[in-house]
Amino acid sequence: MQTVMLRLACVLFTLVAVPAWAQVGQPWMQHYTPKDYPGEVVTWMIEQDSAGVLYMANNLGVMVYDGMSWQLIKTPARVRSLAIGPDRRVYVGCKGDFGVLEFDAQGRLRYDSYRAGISRNVQVRDIDRTYATPTGIYFVSIDKVFYINTTGSLRDVKTIRFNGDVLGSAMAGKTVFVNVLGVGLQRLEGDRAVATPTGRPKKS
Repeated sequence: MQTVMLRLACVLFTLVAVPAWAQVGQPWMQHYTPKDYPGEVVTWMIEQDSAGVLYMANNLGVMVYDGMSWQLIKTPARVRSLAIGPDRRVYVGCKGDFGVLEFDAQGRLRYDSYRAGISRNVQVRDIDRTYATPTGIYFVSIDKVFYINTTGSLRDVKTIRFNGDVLGSAMAGKTVFVNVLGVGLQRLEGDRAVATPTGRPKKS
């Protein structure tokens, strides 16, 4: 009798424990191949908004995925960078262009370029990084930075120039920094660059 009870207890323990063990492990994942989405294989960057929608910088444009369906927003060139601003807009950096995603009169999301907001004499190279700060958006290329104050007119594009190529950039907290060849580390404040205390390289 004790043997039967012991076996019954083991069976009940197994039935209770198995569901608990089943909850431990890898999270649910879904793998997508290029056959599943409307873009190319290469995706440079992914951003997610507060609603959980994903935006992907792809060679064919901006891919949008809401968890159910895919959408491709066409751009004039391959997309290299993305940032979601404090105004919840998606800002886009392209090869030779930059802009924002806006809804048209039909409620469809489309790309709106800022290229018309700067002089034709200003060359726009690849926008490799796009940063969103509480007051504005920075579009960083290899030789200059374009700035838009999101608290003012989104068509008022300011250009920040450097006396050297931009070797890299990063955002720390709410501040954007760029490392300029021959100049050193610069901190971006609005539409100007300010040298950091250690921003100038030491002379040999």
